[in-house]
Amino acid sequence: PIVIINGRSFTGVFPELLQAFADKKGYVLEYQVYPLKRQQFLYYSKDSAFDIRFPDNPYWDKELKQSYNLSYSKFSLPFTEGVIVLAENEGKITELTSLGTLRGFTVWPYKDEISSGKIKIEEADSIPSLLSMLLGGRFDGLYMSYDVANYFMKKLHPSRSIVLDKKFKIDSGSYFLSSLRNSKIVEEFDFFINDNQKLLNELKQKYNL
Repeated sequence: PIVIINGRSFTGVFPELLQAFADKKGYVLEYQVYPLKRQQFLYYSKDSAFDIRFPDNPYWDKELKQSYNLSYSKFSLPFTEGVIVLAENEGKITELTSLGTLRGFTVWPYKDEISSGKIKIEEADSIPSLLSMLLGGRFDGLYMSYDVANYFMKKLHPSRSIVLDKKFKIDSGSYFLSSLRNSKIVEEFDFFINDNQKLLNELKQKYNL
């Protein structure tokens, strides 16, 4: 399905998977998309109306989460993060001086270099904006999930290509579904995934995951 939020359309494995789950359980989904810092503030506020967060990871917002008891799904989708560059620039950057990333995202593998000022960070609120900045040469590379960046690149700039430059640090992890107030939904989601492996495999193939 195509999800419309504030006049913008969103597609991908997450909307399709969540919509299939909601249809099965009779839930009505209402999506809200915010920059990461704003999302963190709203999700953990005492008046939060959010039932679930997807994607999430126990290591994200780790210090903030210490005060809360979150439930995480057993189901997860793996991701690989690293320095993404234009294909024609692969292996040509001798030393990183600037990285682009989503606003509020912590680039853990380069945290010391960023703190010391050796690497400058350029932030944006959306992946399309970051890709435009990469194409415009605003920074050496883009740091985020390669699969996600590549999906948007093929959709928005099909004549150009990006690669994960293995010359630099690479990190891996998993995306989970989480809930701050409703562990029942998380359990139901895991049961749904267990019973719908064919759908999951089809979505992974569709989105090259």
